[in-house]
Amino acid sequence: MVARLFIVGVAWLAAVVLFAALLEWSGSPPAYLDARHDGVTGLARSLNGLRPPSAGNRHAWTVTKATSALHSLVVEIEAIDPTQARRIAEHLVAQVHGSYDQVLIYVQPVDAADDAFIHRIEWTPRGGYLASGF
Repeated sequence: MVARLFIVGVAWLAAVVLFAALLEWSGSPPAYLDARHDGVTGLARSLNGLRPPSAGNRHAWTVTKATSALHSLVVEIEAIDPTQARRIAEHLVAQVHGSYDQVLIYVQPVDAADDAFIHRIEWTPRGGYLASGF
């Protein structure tokens, strides 16, 4: 009888320890980051796939954030040459214009400082392109 109680007690203790370990491991982040877990959304990755082919191994611009809701798209881009914001916007809008009624594109330099000039391009089917900066 005592042996049976001892075995049941050990089994319960093992179950509790296993449950606690599973709870601990379930909340931990992945041990490494790769292209699927780098903080970039799937929408941003798909928009990056629309970039024109690059001459070297570095693209002229990269989508860092993208959000869409209610037929609007907001895209944040880092560019080697941010003065090309209009050209970048035209290329991107040409790829997605059928899906959105408004596209807002913010282009800033790669590794920009907090006070860097940001080019803002807004596109709508009625108004076309409207550029501003801040």
